[in-house]
Amino acid sequence: MTGRFAFAGLLLILGVTSARPQSPSPRTNNEPAEKAIDNRTGPITGRVVDESGQPMANAVVNVFAAGKQQPDRRTTQADQAGRFQVDDLPRGIYSVTAQVRGYTFWREPGEQAYFRPGASVTLRVRKGGVITGTVTRATGEPVVAVRVNAVRVRDLEGRPITAFAGGTPRYTDDRGVYRLFALAPGVYLVSAGGKVPGYSFPTAFDDDLPVYYPSSTRDTAAQVVVHSGDESTGIDIRYRSEQGHSITGVITNIGSERSGANVWLTRPGGDAVEAQSFSQPRGDEYAFGFHGISDGEYFVNARRAPYQNDDGAGSKPVRVRVKGQDVTGVEVALVPFGSVAGRIILEPLTAKEKKCESKLPLSVEELLITARRDEEDQARGPVLSVFGSSLAAPNEKGEFAIRGLEAGNFHLEPIALDQAWYVRSITLPASARATRTLDAGRNGFAVKPGEHKTGLAVVLSEGAASLEGRVEPEKDALLPGRLRVHLVPAEPQAAEDLMRFAETETGSDGTFKLSNLAPGRYWFVVRQVDEAETSQSSRQRAAWNATTRASLRRGAEALNIVVELKQCQRVVDHVLRYKR
Repeated sequence: MTGRFAFAGLLLILGVTSARPQSPSPRTNNEPAEKAIDNRTGPITGRVVDESGQPMANAVVNVFAAGKQQPDRRTTQADQAGRFQVDDLPRGIYSVTAQVRGYTFWREPGEQAYFRPGASVTLRVRKGGVITGTVTRATGEPVVAVRVNAVRVRDLEGRPITAFAGGTPRYTDDRGVYRLFALAPGVYLVSAGGKVPGYSFPTAFDDDLPVYYPSSTRDTAAQVVVHSGDESTGIDIRYRSEQGHSITGVITNIGSERSGANVWLTRPGGDAVEAQSFSQPRGDEYAFGFHGISDGEYFVNARRAPYQNDDGAGSKPVRVRVKGQDVTGVEVALVPFGSVAGRIILEPLTAKEKKCESKLPLSVEELLITARRDEEDQARGPVLSVFGSSLAAPNEKGEFAIRGLEAGNFHLEPIALDQAWYVRSITLPASARATRTLDAGRNGFAVKPGEHKTGLAVVLSEGAASLEGRVEPEKDALLPGRLRVHLVPAEPQAAEDLMRFAETETGSDGTFKLSNLAPGRYWFVVRQVDEAETSQSSRQRAAWNATTRASLRRGAEALNIVVELKQCQRVVDHVLRYKR
């Protein structure tokens, strides 16, 4: 984050609010309607539908436990009405997705992504887009069996895609014709030849420079816009058989595990993967190589994933310049990753206090913990954590460990599906022998290379409130493409309590939902999201940056739109008016 926060052209007028204490009300069809389950296992049920709500018969549904090194994975098939059920799931949090040939799975921004046993889920798919054309030589002769790939570089709202986001590569037939289908909506670059990241099947064109539509390098390639269900035809590529260059080298300090390492090639200014390889140990050597590489500036990164008691390792970005010839002798040194371990502590309401309405009591196993790096750390270049997960699921005692953390400063984000609970505090011992604790919720915590940090205490209290509603434009106006709703604690003593700040991106229809909120007084702020910002799942919270937090609070105080949330209160149909 830059610390700059713009409020220009923003006006909010408080609209209709209705409060329903003790009675949650669903906003989307992805909201779980939990069923009674026993103490050990339970089902996740639901339906798979298309954009118009029609059932998708025989859809494949994947369910797997999140945050575990060896997750429980289940696959089932929906019936003719799109219904599915996965039984006997142990306590935990699960990711649920759907696959339908020719379609793409999707969720609205801010929609619930994880579920616990007893939930009923509606999964949505939409018809994928199609790109089709021919690949020919300058003479008009078809290029047969060349691999063609489409990489999504932006979504239709202009948000950049920072990870490899191509569809499955396809091959030209004997006429040089190709057809790429099941593509998510967005803006694509289409190329023929070269090596596709993560796609190991060899072809005769792997060492060629990729030729981008219509017949250019990536830097000058024409973009192809893909809409759901539409077909982009005539995306013809004139193939140039130009030999690419190689980048080869070795990985050092791989550690005692003697396991292989993944190696990525990225460009400065982003984490989009240009090429990918896997280095297996051969004696004492760990060689890697990329082929079919065009001239330009690159970063080489390597990573050995965590496994069992090993926290893994990763390299710093190594800058490589390719100009007219191969690059050899690149040395990529691995540095041990660190880890953090701690415990979840639940503080229920007392017997004299009125409990929040909940169909199922919360279990510590039905939580997730994620560690996110501060953006200031990320400004130096590609971050290896984008290639792995930092999610962890606690055990039945509430104990958790997050492994594979590159050195830097982190903040923890607990994810609770039960809206009756909120995070009250996150603390960490000042040292191994000290009785004094540090406020890790406010300041985060630093992890050094190879460090195993322990003793984190994450306290969740019962009595959380929730708030949902919609942002509406003024009469005859339109909402911007992306908006984010912020809640800022209004009490002076809570000005630096990061556990009290909340934010969420609105859906395409302007709806929003904020849950797991500590009771108290809040100010509202709604701001337009910078179009250069990537998806919400990859960004850091605004309140984590001290400068941005102060600016956010000043703007919220100036607007002075207040809502007071009481213990266990469920506020619905809250309307905010937005003016540019």
